[in-house]
Amino acid sequence: MTRMIKQPITIVLTLLLLSTSTMVFAARNNLINFVEFQLPTAQLLSFSSQGVRVNRCPSCAIDEWRIDQDTQFYDQNQAVDLQTATHLFVTKPYSHVSLFVDRQQGRVSKVVFGGFIEIAPINHELRSSAQ
Repeated sequence: MTRMIKQPITIVLTLLLLSTSTMVFAARNNLINFVEFQLPTAQLLSFSSQGVRVNRCPSCAIDEWRIDQDTQFYDQNQAVDLQTATHLFVTKPYSHVSLFVDRQQGRVSKVVFGGFIEIAPINHELRSSAQ
């Protein structure tokens, strides 16, 4: 009699575990759509008005995300224009760059060269390379 009770319980627990792991996997892939990637500048392979190409790790596939008219660019805490951001990409004055990515839309919302300095204020007034 005990054996007859144990088998259905084992089956139910196995099914519950499988369905729970499936839900966790689905949630992990869909829950965090907006992420920040802090990368060494060498991993930012290309940068243009169209988008970025990033190699997050040696065994990772290359990620490509688009840049649009709403993407913001920063030289640390100072907002800059696309031309200045391109200059920062080429000259690489900083060891790291932060990309704020909307993975669901496949777009970069913010690119921060050198990362934000947390104890300093963020200046959202645009500094262009023409100044």
